[in-house]
Amino acid sequence: CAMCLGAPAAYYSGKGYAPAEAWWLCLLNALFFWGPVFHVKTAAMRHRCLGDPRLLPGLRRLAAESIGYHLGAAGAALGLAVSGVLPVLASLPLLAALAKAWRGALEPPGRADFRALGYTEVAFSALFLGVSLAVF
Repeated sequence: CAMCLGAPAAYYSGKGYAPAEAWWLCLLNALFFWGPVFHVKTAAMRHRCLGDPRLLPGLRRLAAESIGYHLGAAGAALGLAVSGVLPVLASLPLLAALAKAWRGALEPPGRADFRALGYTEVAFSALFLGVSLAVF
């Protein structure tokens, strides 16, 4: 993620300029890859709540923060798409991540399968990469 965020600066230092698309892709990259932080933390808290129900208020707070972040990220991408700055398809991975976060927020406390969670994040990253390659 950090390498992708530094790409526009590296491009600029090598060529003397960076196209606007590089900066927008950098922004989308940052918005997209911060999302799993909230999603994984919520899953871990859901797992911990199974053994300690006193943590339920913390789970609700984390779930709300996750939904809020994903709504904001998807809304920003859609706003940029509607205004013509980004292709509309560029917001697809953020909308998919919002759906994933929403589904996760609705799940009751339970055992977390972190391996499956990791595979899911890899699949969403592949979606982001595929869409980014298609539209940029």
